[in-house]
Order: sequence, then C-alpha cells, then structure tokens
Amino acid sequence: MDGADSGRGGAGSARVISVSHHNLLDESGVSRTFYDNCTIEHNEELVRMLSDHGVRLHLSGHLHIQHYKEDEDTGIYEVVTGSMVMAPCHYGIVRIWNDGTYQYNAKPVDVDGWAIRHSYHNRDLADFTAYSESILRRAAIRDAIRDLNRHIEDRHAFFTDEKKQEMASYYADLCVNYYEGRMYQIEEAAKENPVLEDWNKIGYVSELSDFLQNILEDEAKDYGHLKIPSVH
Repeated sequence: MDGADSGRGGAGSARVISVSHHNLLDESGVSRTFYDNCTIEHNEELVRMLSDHGVRLHLSGHLHIQHYKEDEDTGIYEVVTGSMVMAPCHYGIVRIWNDGTYQYNAKPVDVDGWAIRHSYHNRDLADFTAYSESILRRAAIRDAIRDLNRHIEDRHAFFTDEKKQEMASYYADLCVNYYEGRMYQIEEAAKENPVLEDWNKIGYVSELSDFLQNILEDEAKDYGHLKIPSVH
C-alpha cells in the first residue's frame, strides 16, 4: 500500500481487499469448459455485501489465467491472478494511492535473475521464461493431438500428422498468450490464421474445442495491468 490514506470511513478505518480461491464473477467462458463452474455459488449476494462495505477490489484464482472483470452494477473489480505454477509464473503487486486509486500489475517471478545472482549454471533456470513457456506449450500440443485423435477415431475422419501438428501448435499459441493475459497481442492474427478454419471445419464439440472458442470470444485486452480510479 503506497501513500495510503485513512480509508473511506475516516480516521482509523482501512481499505479492504477481499480474497477467495474461486471466482467472485463469471470471468470467462473457460470456467465452464475445462472446469466445473468456477464462480462462487450465490455470488450476487456476496457482491452486494462487499459493495455495501466499500470493497472495490477482489482477488481470486483457480483458473490459472491472468484476467479481470468489472461488475457493472457495483463497480467492484475482480482480478484473477495468474498461477505461480503456470507460465509465465505471475504474481501480483497491488498499490493503493492516497486518492483512493487502486493499481494492479502482474509480474513474472525473476528466476532468470535469481540464477545469475547466485551463479547457477542451469540452462533452464538461466532462461526460465522460455523454459516455463515451453512446458505449457508442450502440454497444450499433447492435449490437442490427443483430442484430435479421439475425434478421428469417433468420426472416421482423417488428418495428416502434419495437419494435426499445425492445429495443435495453433491451440498452444492461444493457450500461452491467454494464460499470460496478453491475447490482445495476437488476437487479430489468430482470427485471420487459416488454421482456425481447420478447427471450425471439423465440426466436433469437446472440452478442448470449446476452450479454444472461448479464448477467441473473450475480450482481448491487457489483463496484466489494471487501474481502478478513485470514487469521490
């Protein structure tokens, strides 16, 4: 808390940031695909209660994506913080300024710098950003190829190994950028990529194909940085 004042209630009061594991708001369609609904049950009542007590920022997790959303009725913002076990291994820094402005910034753990400072000569630690991303990318490619193979078996369809790899790599690119909260950087190119048409043409529904579509349907913006203006 930087330069914090005495809070909305005067001397001795405090600004409260509420925290939960599951999500306060229905953040994204992905919460209804790979996962059971991740939104807290009876969340409308909780949102009203938090608003009545002057809460303006809520932090949650569970989805492992970097994301945020505003409740339009109350003005409460929820930030879904990226997971430390998922590339790019984000943590969040929250600042509250004297005028009541809230600022949230996601920042990756500086493993690379730590390795240099402690003279660790491990190739993975020395370029941990690339290493962690490669793990997520390989897992996404593996899952996509497995999903495509199931579809091929069920529908007696056919895709060459080259086409499956191309489609899986496209899915992995979406996952890497979406989990980091930076789909806005590739959204236009992703929607114009002809490989998307390959995904759309095959005409099957699975958790993975729903996940892909929900990524593309979500509003693309910089979810790693949020400024909540003061309310006077």
